Amino acid sequence: MCCKLPAIEDEELSKPAHQWCQHARPGSGCAIYETRPAACRAFLCCWLTLEDMGPHWKPNKCKMVVSYRRNHQFGGRGYIVNLDRNHPNAWRRSPYYEELKARSGKFRIEIIVSDRCRVLMCPDQDVYFDPAIETVMFDDRDRVKGVLPIEEARKLGRPRNFQA
Repeated sequence: MCCKLPAIEDEELSKPAHQWCQHARPGSGCAIYETRPAACRAFLCCWLTLEDMGPHWKPNKCKMVVSYRRNHQFGGRGYIVNLDRNHPNAWRRSPYYEELKARSGKFRIEIIVSDRCRVLMCPDQDVYFDPAIETVMFDDRDRVKGVLPIEEARKLGRPRNFQA
């Protein structure tokens, strides 16, 4: 799943999201593991790196890939959840939803449902938005204020916002 769900744009490899990498051998790994591109070497799946993500988070079991992301716009930390398009509601199943929700108080969690549907998971709500045309607005305490069209947000003059 790590070789399928995320898009990779690198000098050495260009792969769209939701397509298997040409070097992936599902069930056995990467055919060029020892010489894999830098983007692949740098990718860190949270299931492999976080001790508290149990075996149920293995991507081929949960049908999603959770990766760490630093949101440079705010200096905050977060997670990107890439869903297998054949399982768009995987993040809503128990225990995944509850475990992601518990993390949402400390981290920004962005769930990529499709190209035109993202969810920003917050402790008190799940905010749906279309990243092509909308942005999530925050108040001074970093709480979600709402969703605005990107053009309208720009007219407000550099508001605190979140874009994928």
